[in-house]
Amino acid sequence: MTARWFCLPALLLALPAQAATVIKVAFPENSPPWVSATARPGIAVELLREALQAEGLALHPVYYPIARRMALFRRNEVDAVYDVSALAQKQANLPGSLGRPLHTFDNLAMALQKRHLRLEHTTDLVGLNILAWDGAQNDMPASFDRLEAVSQGHYNETGDQRQQVKSLYAGRVDVILADRLVLDWYRKRLHGETAVDTRQPVEFFAILPPREATVLWRDPVLRQRMDYRLREMKNDGRYNAIFRRYDAEPQP
Repeated sequence: MTARWFCLPALLLALPAQAATVIKVAFPENSPPWVSATARPGIAVELLREALQAEGLALHPVYYPIARRMALFRRNEVDAVYDVSALAQKQANLPGSLGRPLHTFDNLAMALQKRHLRLEHTTDLVGLNILAWDGAQNDMPASFDRLEAVSQGHYNETGDQRQQVKSLYAGRVDVILADRLVLDWYRKRLHGETAVDTRQPVEFFAILPPREATVLWRDPVLRQRMDYRLREMKNDGRYNAIFRRYDAEPQP
């Protein structure tokens, strides 16, 4: 059952020393190195777990597509949702309080170099077959007519980013929209698969708006405490140490 927040400090003082209040946070199904439901939880999960533990709280991650995550939050079944932008919160009419960015995405348009594409603006994507991450529609600029692209069968989104990267290298799509670290993660792990040649050069096009991963919290007091704990982690080196566990560095 999801915890209800009234006064965080008083609640923590009232708990027995061995108890840890569980905070349920909704994450994407699979987006390594940020989030993974397998043995290694992912950078974003570990960052939140570290911050919550500093408050004597325990993280309970759950994994769903973006629409389900928002529905769970609206029904008070989770305490927070990872990676919700201010625009997405407004469009979905969700309550809650957005925290400071947990981390930054380096979202790019990516294409095999052999296609010789020139992409300087999102309008250059018109007519190309595009596979984006689940929820990318909330971040596409108005200059890109997503509905028109969908109606023509040229635009799709997926929560399976392993398959997204495979589709790029296999030539099943012209362009993928993804975070640079996600591509690097799967490129290394797909290496050697007979059906996919990950040695093919990939071109990157910085045509998407800047993107920060923020967490939507139900309780504003908890949100404030998490903002404080994240600043503390950045100052004492724990933040960067979590990135290094995944052979990564914080993106600008």
